[in-house]
Amino acid sequence: MDERIHDEYYRFVFDHSMDALLLTQPDGRILKANPAACQLFRMTEGEILAAGRTGILDTKDQKYQDALEERKRTGCVRT
Repeated sequence: MDERIHDEYYRFVFDHSMDALLLTQPDGRILKANPAACQLFRMTEGEILAAGRTGILDTKDQKYQDALEERKRTGCVRT
């Protein structure tokens, strides 16, 4: 698959997924949020990016800690 088509395909999937998707960095920065994430958090993408992970998640929740461990182990988290 041509690289340009490959990029367009993944951009389309990200933008049109019914699941909330966030592209994040290990340090908690959020680089991109899809429309479903914006709807879930009732925030614009810019607001989500500015808030970062600690601004949209309850960091005291055990599920949060478990998710961080899973990401460390596998490189991604599915909730």
